[in-house]
Amino acid sequence: MAIDSIDFRRALGHFATGITVVSCADAEGRLYGVTVNSFNSVSLNPSLVLFSLGMDGASTPAFLAAKEYGISMLAEGQEAVSRHFAQAQPDKWATTPHDVLGNGCPVVRGSMAHLSCRRYALYGGGDHTIVVAEVMQAVFHTPELPPLLYFRGSYRSLQK
Repeated sequence: MAIDSIDFRRALGHFATGITVVSCADAEGRLYGVTVNSFNSVSLNPSLVLFSLGMDGASTPAFLAAKEYGISMLAEGQEAVSRHFAQAQPDKWATTPHDVLGNGCPVVRGSMAHLSCRRYALYGGGDHTIVVAEVMQAVFHTPELPPLLYFRGSYRSLQK
């Protein structure tokens, strides 16, 4: 018998996660970004990470077509950025201070670190697509800041 979806979601909420903004650009140069907490490392050699995208996301088609990604690791105090990129709205980058990587993908200014990645593989995973990306470059901006965390349905800090 399958677990009840509410119980499953509640159980997963007991696992603290960091928060990232994952980005890409389409062929016309339009920038996309989504808040992702389903992010983790996969391999050190080659340097691989993964993130999951809901199939019904407004920008999911752009991410699935993209070959390059930017990943911004958010710091404590960037809850507003996380909430902004969690919303379905046009041109999220217009009001967000950012830089554009050499691969054309934007990254959030003030984040702890960012990764420049290229697509490695896509896998189906229920109502999500799992994107595996190879990390081409890692840049550390403010590594001394604590991370923005999500735990039991709320943003948290390491001090709480």
